[in-house]
Amino acid sequence: MRNYQDKFPSRYLKADDLKGRKKLVTIDKAVDEMMGQGSSAEEKTVVYFRGEPKGLPLNRTNGDSIADVTGTGDMDAWPGHQIVLYPTKTELRGKRVPCIRIEEPPTASAPPERISAETQAFVDALEDDDDEVAS
Repeated sequence: MRNYQDKFPSRYLKADDLKGRKKLVTIDKAVDEMMGQGSSAEEKTVVYFRGEPKGLPLNRTNGDSIADVTGTGDMDAWPGHQIVLYPTKTELRGKRVPCIRIEEPPTASAPPERISAETQAFVDALEDDDDEVAS
């Protein structure tokens, strides 16, 4: 299906860009940019992500979310941190409109399991046997 909006690509991420799915991203940088035109132009912070050409202009809600996930409000410390972008809706001037929100990514790995001393001794013995074979 052809959509007229495809003829006017945006420099910034929109909820539709996520296609209804969550997206794990790594912050590349947070920069201040002029947005809008003429007398309505204003400076906003835009967060860019590795491998993603479009940036996400920050509002208070998303800025607070990134600060919570990264543990700091210092935008210079955000690069390298991972966050999850997800599409949802919010209230704007009395209407429900699509938006992007941010959440913490799932943990990369579960905590290591504890093994018994007997099991550890067995593993150590196997590793010692491997060393003898390699010699």
